[in-house]
Amino acid sequence: NEHWALDEVTLLARLNMTPLNEGNKNLRLDETITRAEVAQLMNYFLLRAPADTTSKTRSGFSDVNKNHKLFADIIEATRDEHVYYITSDTKELVD
Repeated sequence: NEHWALDEVTLLARLNMTPLNEGNKNLRLDETITRAEVAQLMNYFLLRAPADTTSKTRSGFSDVNKNHKLFADIIEATRDEHVYYITSDTKELVD
């Protein structure tokens, strides 16, 4: 209750802008954030869904393969610009 970012995190949570879900109910406020987690957060804030990937999809990073748990988020956050639309039920549709 005395964390330096408590007010900001509380505001983000009230605005439903934290990536919490049933499998991840904790924010690790004092731990280092990973590049993959930043990619996931950027997608979340931009309302971008994880990319559709295939067995041929490559990340472009030597330390990220298709078995990485956030692989689709990394691909989405780092791929070339694309046009997309958000439906009324907050789904991303790629043009």
